[in-house]
Amino acid sequence: MVPLLNATLVPGPDQVVVRFTGDADLSTAPFVADVLSQAGGVGTRQVVVDLGSARFWDCSGLHAIAGFTKELTMADRACRVVGPSRTPAG
Repeated sequence: MVPLLNATLVPGPDQVVVRFTGDADLSTAPFVADVLSQAGGVGTRQVVVDLGSARFWDCSGLHAIAGFTKELTMADRACRVVGPSRTPAG
């Protein structure tokens, strides 16, 4: 079975970019949380979450991003989300 969602981590000196491709839903929420945790473990000041190639992103994925952002903020770090689709799903 092909995963609904894939992720690529692109580390840099000041930030790590997480690029998600595919569809995020309740079944992929643990994967999203795991990938974000890996990105946070790189230790950069900022994590950029790139959703430009995500076709669908439901509230469970958003919840994972929100929780991750809160954790980084508490550690005086930052999470920035880029590239979300402005077209409603459906």
